[in-house]
Amino acid sequence: MAKRLSSIAKFRKQLILNNPDAPKTVEEPKGKKKSPFFMVIDHMGSDKCPWELLSDQERNAVNQYAIMKGLCRYEEYLPILNFVSNMNLRDRDFYELMCCIMRTQKHYFKGAKKEVLDEELIRSVMHEFFYTRQKAVEYVEDIDPEEAEYIRNRWKDVVKEEMSDK
Repeated sequence: MAKRLSSIAKFRKQLILNNPDAPKTVEEPKGKKKSPFFMVIDHMGSDKCPWELLSDQERNAVNQYAIMKGLCRYEEYLPILNFVSNMNLRDRDFYELMCCIMRTQKHYFKGAKKEVLDEELIRSVMHEFFYTRQKAVEYVEDIDPEEAEYIRNRWKDVVKEEMSDK
């Protein structure tokens, strides 16, 4: 696999060096500027831009851990990422390997979804135990459903009045 990777990289490099019309740097899209990290992801997954054409900012943005963590959402990459995570690769080699492995498409990295909090229950817990909001949110995450109903019913009038005042 390493031989194939190096031969592909050499072929790409020759194409770039032999083409006088090739752009010297990758142009940034007009309008909203993207983070260099996400531009690198786009290069690996869509246009397969060679390492030599990446700007210095994009080269410095290659973060192997973050890229592998984001790609773990796609099941098809898991066996490969498991293998690659044990390899000690330079950023350039990692980038070229990912260009060869990733299918041509947009890859979306999403953050953790925030749960919708039960505001009424949080306020009830704040009254019940004299907690701060943050401590009440932590408590609500681990609360027993029966206890939650008991606390909610006990403080429902006070909480309704508070919430209507806003």
